[in-house]
Amino acid sequence: YQRRVHGEKCKETLRQARSRRPPPALDDKIITGWNGLMISALARAYQVLGDEEYIVAARKAITFIRQKLYLDTSEELLRCWRGSPASIRGFHADYSFFIQGLLDTYTSVGNPAMLKWAEALQTKADQLFGDGQGAYYDTTNDPNILVRMREDHDGAEPAPNSITAINLWRLGNMLQKPQYLDRGRLAILGFKKQMTTHPRSTSQLLAAVDLYSQSCIQIVILGDPTAASTKQLLGPVHLRLIVRVVILFYDPTNPLFQNVPYLKGLANVGTSCAYIFEDWENKQLATTPEQLDQILMSYHIV
Repeated sequence: YQRRVHGEKCKETLRQARSRRPPPALDDKIITGWNGLMISALARAYQVLGDEEYIVAARKAITFIRQKLYLDTSEELLRCWRGSPASIRGFHADYSFFIQGLLDTYTSVGNPAMLKWAEALQTKADQLFGDGQGAYYDTTNDPNILVRMREDHDGAEPAPNSITAINLWRLGNMLQKPQYLDRGRLAILGFKKQMTTHPRSTSQLLAAVDLYSQSCIQIVILGDPTAASTKQLLGPVHLRLIVRVVILFYDPTNPLFQNVPYLKGLANVGTSCAYIFEDWENKQLATTPEQLDQILMSYHIV
């Protein structure tokens, strides 16, 4: 007991001494790309745990970026915020990570505006960062930058090129746009030497290679994304490690989906249902979680 009391007195003495010193610098800026990574984590947590708090936080972060870190006139992202937006335009990492966050949140809540914005931002990223050979530079073509680098190291933070290759795979398979898949393959091939010589430093890019080397399972949901029956239907999907699966919430009245070939002719059966495709073919219908679970098992998605 005496040692505990003495220890508390020592802590208080130290606290008083430290209070007389200048406090350490506080890094409290809000970075668009890092928020994108956080949004993905929150969306995935909501999918698995079903806690509304996570998806509310993800949507609030997306709204903040839309209002504070996005230029409507040029349709570009800004890099960061600290009391006010910085004048620095977004880096490739900001686009790739935030697009991933939008896609993950769309998979959770089915808001087509998020999918539409993700596609628009990907188009803008292609224009701003494309190196002309398929991969992406880290920064825009600014005359003040002498050398434009292409990050290839997947460490604690994944390389933007790795995430962009996966984003293109997801967008291409959702919207049946093979040109996105072709672009993603070129992004991967731009780092063929690095993957061959230093595979441990390109783990996320190798994960992209794995996606492009397999068929994709498209799960198309018809029904209200917010309905309990829809959430229950998707239970077998969200509880899996969904590696080669994309989820699309289909609204026949939305222009975003009206020119997607594999969606033509899909009909609602009176309740929330799922149409399952493999590379846009071999359509199967599931109206219960059990049926969907069996179909996923038949594709060896466990």
